[in-house]
Amino acid sequence: MVDSSPAISENFVYVGSDDNYIYCLNKRTGKLIWKFKTGSIVDSLPIISENYVYVGSRDNYIYCLNKQTGKLIWKFETGDDVHSSPAISENFVYVGSYDNYIYCLNKWTGKLIWKFETGEHVSSSPAISENFVYVGSGDNYIYCLNKQTGELIWKFETGSWVYSSPTISGNFV
Repeated sequence: MVDSSPAISENFVYVGSDDNYIYCLNKRTGKLIWKFKTGSIVDSLPIISENYVYVGSRDNYIYCLNKQTGKLIWKFETGDDVHSSPAISENFVYVGSYDNYIYCLNKWTGKLIWKFETGEHVSSSPAISENFVYVGSGDNYIYCLNKQTGELIWKFETGSWVYSSPTISGNFV
């Protein structure tokens, strides 16, 4: 079963699957180009930036793969499942985890830059605008964080868990 939405870059389709693999397919023929095995289900949307694919897995890792070959560049271990799809801004990857944290990683090395703890799991995918990261949490809040430092700027309480990902339009979230 495939829970992940596909990502398309140039002539390739990238998608995660419940069989623990991330697949790269030729978008015109469907021919398998490569596949990469993770330790669990991949329902995170792969994000493409330059020559790399960034994706989370329920094995607690965020992966960076070479988009042409599927070779592992780095992986970062969180404390729980990663359902959130990564967001990329400049040299950084932002992603949430079921361990209640939002992570900021160096996109080239996977090194932790900062992490911010929410009150519950984070399955919402971050949205980035200007100097801010917006993300929802299972604790009923939408958070706005400084994208460089992870400092809390504000949080808004909703009526229930926030699984959906924020959308930004002009000055509105």
